[in-house]
Amino acid sequence: MTRDELLQVIAKAAQEGATTLDLTESNISSDPSDQLTELPPEIGQLTHLETLIIQNLCGHNALQTLPPEIGQLKNLKVLDLRSDELHSLPAAIGQLHHLSKLRLNVRQLSHLPAEIGQLKNLSELHLFTDKLSHLPKAIGQLENLSELHLSAGELSHLPKETGQLKNLSTFELYTSNLKCLPAEIGQLQNLSTLRLSAHSLQEISDEIGQLKNLSVIHITTPLLSHLPAAFYKLKGLLSLDLECCETLNCLAAEIGQLQHLRRLSISHTPLRNLPPEIGQLKDLSQLILSHVKISHLPAEIGQLTKLSELEIKHCNQLSSLPPEIGQLKALSRLNLAHNCLTHFPEEMGELQALSWLSAQNNQISSLPASIGQLKNLSYLSLRENQLKALPEKFGHLHNLSTCDFSYNQLNSLPKSIGGLQNLSKLYLRKNPLPIPPILIGNNHKPQAIIAHYLENSV
Repeated sequence: MTRDELLQVIAKAAQEGATTLDLTESNISSDPSDQLTELPPEIGQLTHLETLIIQNLCGHNALQTLPPEIGQLKNLKVLDLRSDELHSLPAAIGQLHHLSKLRLNVRQLSHLPAEIGQLKNLSELHLFTDKLSHLPKAIGQLENLSELHLSAGELSHLPKETGQLKNLSTFELYTSNLKCLPAEIGQLQNLSTLRLSAHSLQEISDEIGQLKNLSVIHITTPLLSHLPAAFYKLKGLLSLDLECCETLNCLAAEIGQLQHLRRLSISHTPLRNLPPEIGQLKDLSQLILSHVKISHLPAEIGQLTKLSELEIKHCNQLSSLPPEIGQLKALSRLNLAHNCLTHFPEEMGELQALSWLSAQNNQISSLPASIGQLKNLSYLSLRENQLKALPEKFGHLHNLSTCDFSYNQLNSLPKSIGGLQNLSKLYLRKNPLPIPPILIGNNHKPQAIIAHYLENSV
C-alpha cells in the first residue's frame, strides 16, 4: 500500500466516522518501494475510531515510528500493533484515556514511555519484544490493569511499583535475564493466575505466600531447585505446573497442605519421587508426570479418590505400579506411555470408571485376567510392548471400540475376542499372527479380521 493509498483509506474512514480500522497483511504490497516507515499524521483525524489494528503494515513490518497525532484518537479502546522495526512509542500514547486493550508485538522496542502510566482505563497489556530491558516505574499507575502479558527476552528486573497493580488478576512473564521477583509481588492481592518462564530465575521469594487469591501457577525455570516454604501457604491454589525445573529433584512433604489443588503437572524435571503426603490432596483430579526420574509411585496415591486423569509417561525408571492404583474409583483416563512397565497389577481391574487406557511403548509381557472387568473401557493402546497372548476374559470388554496391539509378539488371540461387537478399529500390525497382512492392514474392519482368525485357528 502506497502512502497515497493509505491517505485515501484514512480519508474515507474519517468521512464515514469509522469505529474500526484494520490495516493488515491483505493490504500490503510486496514491492519494497511501496514500504512505508511511518504512519501519516492524518491518522489523528479518525476521532470516532475505537479499534485500530496495524499488522504487517507497509510490507515486511517496516513501520518505524508512530506520529504524535496518535494521541488525538480520544475514543480509541483497542490498539493492536505489530512491527519489526518500531523502536519506541510517542509520549502522546498517554493521551489515549479510553484505551482498554493494548497489544504490542514489536521486536525492536527498547523502552516504554513513562506516559503509559496515564492510561487509567487500560485493563489488558500484551507486550512482545526482544529488546526491552526494563519497565518504567509508571507501570504501577495502571490502576485498572487486570491482565499483564510480557514476553521480553532481555528484561532483567521488574520495578517494585509492579506491586501497585491492585486489580491485576493475570500475570504472564517470559524472559531470559530476570534473576528474582521483587518482594512487592506479594502485594498483588487480586492475582489469580501466574505464569512464569524465566531461564535465569534461581528462587521464588517468600512473599509469594501472601497471594491469597492465587489459583493457577505455571513455572518454567531451569535453575529453580526448590519451592519456598511460604509457597505451601497458598491454600486457594487449584492448578500447579512445574516445567523444565532442571534442578528440582523432590517435592517437600508440605505439598500435602495444598488441600484444594485439582491439577498437578510436573514435566522435564529430575523429580525422583513423590512424597507420601501426595495422598492428602483430596481434591486432585488431574496428575501429570512426564519426563521425570521417578522409579515408583507411593502407595498413598490410592487415596486420591477424586483423581479422574492420571498421566505418567516418558519415565524410563518406572517399571511397576502399586496395587493401590486400583483404589482410584474416579479414574477415567490413564496414560502410561513410554515407561518401562513390565506388567499391570491385578488390581487394575478395579478401575470401573476407566474408559481410556494407553500403555504403549513399555515392556509389558502379559495382562492380568482382571483387565476383562474394565466394563467402561472404550480405548486401549498397548502397541510396542512384548505381549505374546491375551487373557480369555479380554472378550468381556464389551464397550471397547478402539484397540491397538501393533508391534507386539502376539501369536494367538482368545476366542472371546469374537464377542467385541462394538469394536470399530483393531490394529494388529507386526505380530506373528496367522492373518494375511492385507487383512490386518484393513484396521477399520475388525470383525472381518477376527472372523478370519477364528475360522482358521485350530
